[in-house]
Amino acid sequence: MKHIYILLILFSLSFSGIVLRSNYPLRNSNFQQKLSEESMFLVIWALQQLKDVRDIRIGTEGEDTVLYVERYPIVKSVEVEGNWFVGDEEIKNLAGVREDEPLIDFDPEAVQETLRIYYRERGFLNAEVEVRYTVDEQGFAKVRIRVKEGELYFLGGAEFRGAGSFSHSRLLHAAGLRLGEVFDEEKARKGVFGLLDFYRGEGFLESGVYFEGVKKEKGRSFSVLLPGMEAARWSFREGVSALLRGLSNLTAHPLAVLKTLLGRGSLAKPVYTVIEGRRYEVEFRGNRSFSEEELSKLLDLNTPGVDYFFLERSRERIEDFYRGKGFFDVRVSYSYEEGRILFTVEEGERYGVRVLGFRGLKLPDTYDREEIERRVRDFLRRVREEGYLSADIRLLEEVNREKKRVDLLLLYSPGKKVILKDLVYRGDMEEVRALFRKYRALLPLPLSAEILRALNADLKEFFRRRGYLDGDFSVEVVGEERGDSLYLTYLYRVDPGERYTYGELLIYGNEKTHPREIYYTVVKQRFFSTLAEEESLWNLIQSENYTGVRLENLVDREEKKVHRLVEVREDRRGLLELAVGYNTEEKLKVEGGVKLKNLFGVGILGRVRASRSERYRTYEIGLSDRFLFSRKYFGDVSLFRKLEFHESYDLENEGFLISFGYRPRRWYGISLFISRTDNRVSGAEPGSYRLTRGGVFLVREVRDDPINPRNMSHLSLRFSRIEGDRDYYRAELNSFLLRELTRNLSVNLRTAGGWVGEGAPIFDRFFLGGLRDMRGYSFESLGSPLGGRTFLFGRGEVLLRIRGPLWGGLFGDAGSVENSFSETLRKFRYDAGFAFGVSTPAGFIRVDLARPLEDLESPLSGIRVYLSIGYIY
Repeated sequence: MKHIYILLILFSLSFSGIVLRSNYPLRNSNFQQKLSEESMFLVIWALQQLKDVRDIRIGTEGEDTVLYVERYPIVKSVEVEGNWFVGDEEIKNLAGVREDEPLIDFDPEAVQETLRIYYRERGFLNAEVEVRYTVDEQGFAKVRIRVKEGELYFLGGAEFRGAGSFSHSRLLHAAGLRLGEVFDEEKARKGVFGLLDFYRGEGFLESGVYFEGVKKEKGRSFSVLLPGMEAARWSFREGVSALLRGLSNLTAHPLAVLKTLLGRGSLAKPVYTVIEGRRYEVEFRGNRSFSEEELSKLLDLNTPGVDYFFLERSRERIEDFYRGKGFFDVRVSYSYEEGRILFTVEEGERYGVRVLGFRGLKLPDTYDREEIERRVRDFLRRVREEGYLSADIRLLEEVNREKKRVDLLLLYSPGKKVILKDLVYRGDMEEVRALFRKYRALLPLPLSAEILRALNADLKEFFRRRGYLDGDFSVEVVGEERGDSLYLTYLYRVDPGERYTYGELLIYGNEKTHPREIYYTVVKQRFFSTLAEEESLWNLIQSENYTGVRLENLVDREEKKVHRLVEVREDRRGLLELAVGYNTEEKLKVEGGVKLKNLFGVGILGRVRASRSERYRTYEIGLSDRFLFSRKYFGDVSLFRKLEFHESYDLENEGFLISFGYRPRRWYGISLFISRTDNRVSGAEPGSYRLTRGGVFLVREVRDDPINPRNMSHLSLRFSRIEGDRDYYRAELNSFLLRELTRNLSVNLRTAGGWVGEGAPIFDRFFLGGLRDMRGYSFESLGSPLGGRTFLFGRGEVLLRIRGPLWGGLFGDAGSVENSFSETLRKFRYDAGFAFGVSTPAGFIRVDLARPLEDLESPLSGIRVYLSIGYIY
């Protein structure tokens, strides 16, 4: 990269200064401060990495060198109007526009067509879209997307013009369509192929099917509650799917479903023209070994019509099939008369197999080419896994028609058994030695390309991770023969080269953030490492100040340095937050507030928050900083007032909380906290308590995505010393594990436990039961009425995505609350249940059903049902 710009640098030496200019103002950066004759190539590289930049030109003005940058317009706002069933974010993604991002080659007409097609595929056949945009003198663009969604159409049937041989429901099923489903025009068009296959499979060998269009009408259809139920006669699975599709219709489109049930729904019918032609009756005679259904699949149905070529190709395919199964004397003939095709099969005897040569492979007694080849492949796979890498089998066959037998000669060549004896590292780097020790512990074993690829990949990753970007290795292989085995030793010579150091840090996009804040967040160390890059990116995301973060590297191989470019997209400083949810314990819950981000440009977060439900009311004001003058430290201070309504008591408390923490590594946090609260209890154990609480909070949390993790683990311990009107200690441990097994299947495990000393008031003792933990028991029924001093809890849950927005789960809970751990361990309670949920435009809807796994007296007995809309608080 440096060589590319060396001429430019030499060209600028005779001038007094370097100036950066653009058609529209660039976002804030430290480029100009870094611009010099020596670093000009670095700034040009950084500009080339930016999505904002279209082109860069170099010129002169007087004695100055000018870098002229042509910048794309930046999207200042995106207004989406008229949409209800498709969210704003989805429309922005389809349009390729987003606030604070460059507007690159934006074509309003193409976006309009994209959105219209997207809506039509989702049943909105009359959707209209208008897209406009303007760009001001500062290069900021305003994009306006106006949508008229129109009516949602369900499939109300289909017209099959010219079809008379099959029922309407049979043809619908053949086309892959289901009455009552949301209409998809593209799917209706593709139904032509299903109809053609169906007709030709039924003997209409001259048939043709054409899609003519869509017919729209108003009407009533009860199929919207069970889409595709008419197909249940062909498949039990279709009947079950119809129930799920009906639930999806009802939750995603309740108004459209209601209108359709009342007779005012919008129904669409694809129109097909079917040319059935003559129906040919295809018969087979003499086929003792294979059914007519098996032989019918061999007919040449891809070519329409019946002619000499169709008959000949079909005959050849049938004969080839029989010969592959050992019927070498087969003869197939055909006759055709008045729409009737008769294939006469003279099978003859099925030939046996006499195996000659190699006897270590068991083959079938009768000839079957497909089965023989499969067994040979399986045998070779097994022996190659044992180390016989060059093993091979040649098959020579001779058909003996007189004896009705195939003499099959197996020529097996095993070759040498290749053993990986050792992996030797010649060098003195301890980390590399440790890497080799891990692989050497597996030896000896049959030579495997996988283990060598893994070792080589680990070596390359070591170079990148530790900053040895020129690192390389060579391999020498030494072999030793012993009998029929070849023992290989791989000798590795590792040349790490010079270790790269960090160079310049370029920052772009920090309009409000002080550059020092980004310096605090990014990992600073002498030598380059991929771990430092990952942690820097993670820190920037975790700071919550940015909607987008990008980190790029420029490797200067001459200077052995790595320069960094940090590009940020800042979030709005002031955010108004409002959330509404419902669950059967708290009823309606409303939470709102104001979040002030990046205060004073130093990463401070301010918040004013209030929430209210039937059980809780909370009011809070606070300040926090995720990276307090360093990536290692964080802090938080808040004032709060809370009202809590429990089963056996009510609590009102107010006070303050101050915490200060240290982050030794990315996934670990240690914080010290102190709070003072005034607490007033009514109900059980009434009284007033002024308490000062101090302690330590330890946490380890690893996740694969900071926003929507699919895999994560959490472990935390909180230990407190409480003084004031009561003196006691309190400790609580929580852990959570989430793992995605496959794309649509995940499991999670949660465990928790706690202990509190004698003298703790009721609000610091423990209860279990309800939506958050023991779902088979009523709210806080375990530990009631006065709570326990110890508790243990565990949960296992399996979640499966069923179809589209629908998912289901199975779970089991175990827990106990008592006054000592010995009692807690003896008195465990258990429950089990299942859950299902659906994502809808109105929010996420979840239903949990659970039952205790023991007989209990009322009101604890029975099945507990929980409904939650939005999210669980």
